[in-house]
Amino acid sequence: MAYGDWFGDLSTIEYGRGYWLNMKEDANLVVHGKIVSEFNAELGKGWNLIGWPSMDSVQLPDAVSSIDGSYTDIATWNNRWEYRSYAYGDWFGDLAKMEPGRGYWVYADNQCTLSVS
Repeated sequence: MAYGDWFGDLSTIEYGRGYWLNMKEDANLVVHGKIVSEFNAELGKGWNLIGWPSMDSVQLPDAVSSIDGSYTDIATWNNRWEYRSYAYGDWFGDLAKMEPGRGYWVYADNQCTLSVS
């Protein structure tokens, strides 16, 4: 297989999932979809990559209030890691809000459902 050939079995982009693209150079990515009034993402125990489904920015921890007590960490890449953790009983880190068009790694302590309306 030559470098640049596709491999793997990803054939569709699924609702509620996040995707990480490894780009060789800067490019614009156009995504077509529909606006939904409510978003529910099933999170498994451990790290989950999700896309932020709202057209609005929402401050943390309000953005993930539906899984309060079921997660400890949230991170995103914005030319550097931005991170927020509640692992030691109080928030620390520099990630302040969840924003449209961004992907987030969420560490869930147990299986839960993130709901955003």
